[in-house]
Amino acid sequence: MAKVELYGNDYCNECKQAEKLLASLTPKDAPDIKVLRVDEDEYLFIEMIGRSDRLSVPQIFINDKLIGGIMI
Repeated sequence: MAKVELYGNDYCNECKQAEKLLASLTPKDAPDIKVLRVDEDEYLFIEMIGRSDRLSVPQIFINDKLIGGIMI
């Protein structure tokens, strides 16, 4: 099964849309999508920057590979 991680925040419409899209594409028996809220934990924001080299959300990783997000 694929490991899916989404870095986002509560007030980001694109993050919510990405989470809904990933949920609709994920098989029912797959593990849940892990949503990492960077607005609640500064460490997660720093971790996201280190992994993606990007400052914006959403940033999506599947099996530890960056597959998308917004680049600024």
